[in-house]
Amino acid sequence: MDSQGTFVAAMIDTTSKAIAGAAALEVMERVGEGEVPGSFDQLRADLEMKLLQLSETLAVGLPDMFAHEVAWARETYAARGISPTFLPHCLAGLRSALEERLTPDSFQMAAALLERTQAQLQGDAKAPRDLLAGLRHTELARGFLEEALHGNAATSIQMLEQAREDGLTVDQLREEVIAPVQAEIGRMWQCGEINVAEEHHCSRVVQEMLARLRERPQAQVGRSLLAFSVAGDLHEIGSRLVADQFEAAGWHVIFLGANVPPEDSTRMAADKKVDLATLSVSQSIHMRAAARQIAALHALDPPVPVLVGGLPFTAIDGLWQAVGADGCATSATAALHEANRLLAG
Repeated sequence: MDSQGTFVAAMIDTTSKAIAGAAALEVMERVGEGEVPGSFDQLRADLEMKLLQLSETLAVGLPDMFAHEVAWARETYAARGISPTFLPHCLAGLRSALEERLTPDSFQMAAALLERTQAQLQGDAKAPRDLLAGLRHTELARGFLEEALHGNAATSIQMLEQAREDGLTVDQLREEVIAPVQAEIGRMWQCGEINVAEEHHCSRVVQEMLARLRERPQAQVGRSLLAFSVAGDLHEIGSRLVADQFEAAGWHVIFLGANVPPEDSTRMAADKKVDLATLSVSQSIHMRAAARQIAALHALDPPVPVLVGGLPFTAIDGLWQAVGADGCATSATAALHEANRLLAG
């Protein structure tokens, strides 16, 4: 983590609501109230999220993280039909509001990041593509999701159970169907193609299918895992996929789910004397929390090694090292391989 960036991030955090409010007012003045998508409160909340992404990036010290978030916002705005000029106005509004509230040195650090990101917004934005296109089992994945979206949970589950009877392995169903379906659910929600109720329902169908696929191993390997999502992160399916993979391989798994307070997860790791922890982080806004959690697990006697996973670590080179993790994996199978490598070493 970057010490100076962490200091500036803390300064921003103390007045983030005021900064976001001032930036929202400037954006409305720049584009006209009628051209702003949604209400003032929605705009302020959106700018507060971007401000948090900025703070986390400053603390991590990897400018590509904020650039990735802004690029994703640009694509989702395009999918929602929002003017391509709107996002640059948002960044300019944040810059002005930050200049009024930060010391000159701190402002320069934040402004440099904003300007670097602004310069990368070139060319026409394209809406994020369908994440199920071109998969090995595209037809099965799309059929599963479409039935879930229509409210037909039983049909969705029956499709995957039939695929299993027809020869697809549990690992294939988890990693080549369910994981990409869950990613596509998130993309559709971000792009406004489905609402919150539909997203929740589809995610519940995914969880039900994972429960049906859960395997009980014939033999234990004598290793234990603590699997959970970082504090503040409400997503648990990624962590659940990892927990199921390790359990099937004979590990004793303690699955804590989403949004676990660091003091409680650390105490659990110490009490149960686990060999490894896997930490799921689905958004870049939780990187400081991830770094604190990893440091707490490393401070135990003996230290508990930590593997991290989640979209930010896949998208940003060097991010897992920046938060102090011992390794990173892009899938549940890869996490198991990395865990075995770490403990063997």
